[in-house]
Amino acid sequence: MAKKKILVLGGGFAGVKLVRNLYKNKDFDITIITDQETFRYGATIWRASTGHLKEASYIPITSLVPVASNVHLVFDTAEKIDRAARSVKTTSGAKFTYDYCVIGLGVVTSYFGIKGLEEYSHNIKSSQGFDKFRQHLHEELNKKSALDQNYVVVGAGPTGVEMAAALRSYLKTIAKHHKIKRTRVNMQLVEAAPRVLPMLAPKASKATRKRLAKLGVHVLTGKVVKGETANTITIDKWSIPTHTVVWTAGVTCNPFFTNNPRQFELNEKKRVVVDDHLKVDNRTFVIGDSAATKFSGLALTALHNASYVADYITRKHYGKKARSYVPLEPVTIIPVGDNWSVFQWRKLVFSGRFAGLLRTIYDFIGYAEVMGVRPAFSIWLKRNMRRESCEFCTDLNN
Repeated sequence: MAKKKILVLGGGFAGVKLVRNLYKNKDFDITIITDQETFRYGATIWRASTGHLKEASYIPITSLVPVASNVHLVFDTAEKIDRAARSVKTTSGAKFTYDYCVIGLGVVTSYFGIKGLEEYSHNIKSSQGFDKFRQHLHEELNKKSALDQNYVVVGAGPTGVEMAAALRSYLKTIAKHHKIKRTRVNMQLVEAAPRVLPMLAPKASKATRKRLAKLGVHVLTGKVVKGETANTITIDKWSIPTHTVVWTAGVTCNPFFTNNPRQFELNEKKRVVVDDHLKVDNRTFVIGDSAATKFSGLALTALHNASYVADYITRKHYGKKARSYVPLEPVTIIPVGDNWSVFQWRKLVFSGRFAGLLRTIYDFIGYAEVMGVRPAFSIWLKRNMRRESCEFCTDLNN
């Protein structure tokens, strides 16, 4: 039996998990194409951004993709797909044919056309953006010998809440090491929706807002960002002086889908319409954040999608009947400062230190899904290590 060519687009949770689930089957020849050298573990970006190890959040993709004769890792950008010919072309001019193509390209940051945001705000969802942000925080203290007038995080989804809660404490710590006498931090969290964590139950939002207030974060809900300059951000009618804005509010579909409009149908949320087997045709799947499935946008959903598609392809290869996709209702645990989280699963909502402990366990499981138990345990043990390159803050390292 000839080997089946499996083409995987994207090196996020969905793509990496799919490859790890299939590679031991030597009937499959697997090629994974990604334009990122690092895998982003989004759940811990807030820790890396506030002094902890970058390597726990941005992991070399080469350490996650199995080294095997039937696995090929390609650093390139998928550009065009011809589903009828079962081929994909990349920006380098390379052409890849496939028996099955699984697309897990995720979403990209959107600034909604708001003037100045892309130029002046910080996007911590890329390795380069992360480096620029960490450097900015310390350079501001060196340059001005004072804290910024206001630190603004836009978007009170999980990343924004996690970031605002951790950043205030971190700034107070590094300000002392920079010999800043006045260490009052004005931390603003801005959200256009009526409440923080609007995707969760009102009870979870209420507990989170109370926790943020205790941590000294000023929450502005129902407020819309109108623009940003080098020195200010405009929120509704008010102009707030700041040089430090972190944008976590918006995402949209990967340009790959809009650049191939005849190949994909997008719904009103700009996600790709798939059938009850996560397919757009008999040979092409879309999984992860890009797919219009229930609970799309979460890492656990991306992992569940990948496991399902791996099982589907294996069953089809051996002539077995494939079951339909059944969404998995995810557990959501969002850290709000050290050792405290809010937990939600279905109607169960609680918060506090026990939820914080569950979050650490949840992180270990997430790492294990994409790298295996032993490497996951190693990186998980280092989760509290700090790493500062700033000359004033190196004594924080451990």
